[in-house]
Amino acid sequence: MQRVRPSGFTLIEMMIVLAIVGILTAIAYPSYSRYVLRSYRADAEATLVAVAQSQEKYYTLNNMYASSLVSLGYSTPLYSQNNRYTIEMNDLNASATLNSGLGYSLKATANLTGGQNTETCGDLTLDSLGTKNMSASGVSVSDCWR
Repeated sequence: MQRVRPSGFTLIEMMIVLAIVGILTAIAYPSYSRYVLRSYRADAEATLVAVAQSQEKYYTLNNMYASSLVSLGYSTPLYSQNNRYTIEMNDLNASATLNSGLGYSLKATANLTGGQNTETCGDLTLDSLGTKNMSASGVSVSDCWR
């Protein structure tokens, strides 16, 4: 008499597969989350650079920087493409103010949605001198601006 071997998975085989999937998920998910936050930060950086380019174009045509985002054709408030950061324009310093048209500083502030506010770089800034900076301590500018 021939014995028929049942097909399918045993409980042990299923538990081994679940353990492997669990370990891979525990390793991969934090890396993926950091990658996603970094991509949102890159989008905010691109928005800051685009506004800075608009400011330089405005300066070329008017011999002064624009005093508001609306003057550059942007809406207020201005958000990065994925709405994770809010972009604002401020005075560069006490003598180079927005009203004088001598300078500006752009700031990207992380919104509270989607965990972007827990990102390690904090607020990103770019000014009319081309200086890139961030508000967080313990990380370098080159780590945050790519």
